Amino acid sequence: MSRAYVRIFSTIAVALVAVQRLNSTSSSDNAISGTTKTFIQNENGQVIKAKQLKTNRRTRLFFVKNDNAPLIHVMINFKNSGPAHLERIKAGIPYLYEHIFCCGCGKYSKSQILKALKDISCDMTCNVTQDSLSFSVTIPKIVMQEALFLIYCIINEPRFEENAVKNIQLSLPGPGRSMENLMHFAIHTIIPSLIFRSHTYENGIYGRDEDFINLTIDDMRKYRNKYLTAANAEVCICGNLTENEAIQLVNQIFASTNKNVEKTNDIVADVVPKIKPDVKHYYVNGTLSTVIFVQKGVLKKSSKRYAAMLLYHIIGAPGVFKSRILSTLRTQLGLIYRGNVCSRSLVHADLYLGMLQTDNSNVERVMNAVKNILKQIKTGSITKSDLDFAKRNMKGKILINMRTTASICNFFYDAMIHNLGENALEDFIKGINSVTLDDIHMVARELLDEENMLFVVIGGKCKKKKNS
Repeated sequence: MSRAYVRIFSTIAVALVAVQRLNSTSSSDNAISGTTKTFIQNENGQVIKAKQLKTNRRTRLFFVKNDNAPLIHVMINFKNSGPAHLERIKAGIPYLYEHIFCCGCGKYSKSQILKALKDISCDMTCNVTQDSLSFSVTIPKIVMQEALFLIYCIINEPRFEENAVKNIQLSLPGPGRSMENLMHFAIHTIIPSLIFRSHTYENGIYGRDEDFINLTIDDMRKYRNKYLTAANAEVCICGNLTENEAIQLVNQIFASTNKNVEKTNDIVADVVPKIKPDVKHYYVNGTLSTVIFVQKGVLKKSSKRYAAMLLYHIIGAPGVFKSRILSTLRTQLGLIYRGNVCSRSLVHADLYLGMLQTDNSNVERVMNAVKNILKQIKTGSITKSDLDFAKRNMKGKILINMRTTASICNFFYDAMIHNLGENALEDFIKGINSVTLDDIHMVARELLDEENMLFVVIGGKCKKKKNS
């Protein structure tokens, strides 16, 4: 965030000019035209693209040069290393690894490695999806070599201090009692178990509690040796460095990796979520409830993905008051405080989750209203004006979101892991522009099903009023 109002207004002014340019671009435009430079253009006025480079450790590298700040963003994805690729009793290993990756490494104890990262302002996180485990690192360029040594230790020489690991392990499984924990549990455990039955996505991100609690440090070591290798890795780097520096950076991280270790194969099949009508209640004391609902999406590799994106943008784009969710449920009916629909894109499945906050007494009305919205849209209520607004808004959002090195890296990282290619940003703009109203109506009929909806309700139980 800016520290001065002048910088805030300046940023907003530049963004508005850029959005205006996007808004005026017709569907036949090649990409973005005009002379005003935008956040998604490079110094030559071309739409930013990645460059795929080769390292000497068989590691695929997506590289985007960006000199806007003296920072380097590195995202490392270990393919086929998520819970969906493990046997059921070991499904929780990646989720536990995510939380213990800094529990000692090399010569450093847990507290020492955390202090060492903090001392050079290096931020490192670990994240797990059902498909893979990944690391995200932000490095000030001035301390790149010091940071690389620490990253090397964390990835290649984990010690897994026993007491620290056990304390974390005991605190993780299960939904807990808070709204936040229950929402996490619903999204990553309850919903997958219901819509992916008989598929490996069914296990969610940490499997069963009774299996999770029995995982050992030896399990962690075996997992690291098999899955967290250069052969399995794919890396996206964006920042103030050269192509050669980016290649050397990856080579240093995997310098000690055994070249004879083979990559793991993708053993997971594509799957379409099977959604049956159901309502699951999880009670938390209080006057508010969060209502989560599920609808089908299309895989990122599908030609219909842009129509699906725009469809759900119209239904419930976060922060867009013209979306059907907010304009109907909040503005017209006064049933919710906030609500949106967000994508959950897995490698082999795609779905959209709606999240609505309401009073406990309005839960039933909210669920019925959502069904009605989807029914209306499925029967053709989306207009050309709705579609044009969604296109402008979606392109404007991606443009503004791409104003930092970190957001550029995130975009191309997602493109990398879904094999969308080096021109993913330009393809996105062209793809959004190309969607027609007929495309929207067709994909709405294909994806939306108000008769078969899964709802998960998290919140306080509404007390019935006594008869006077």
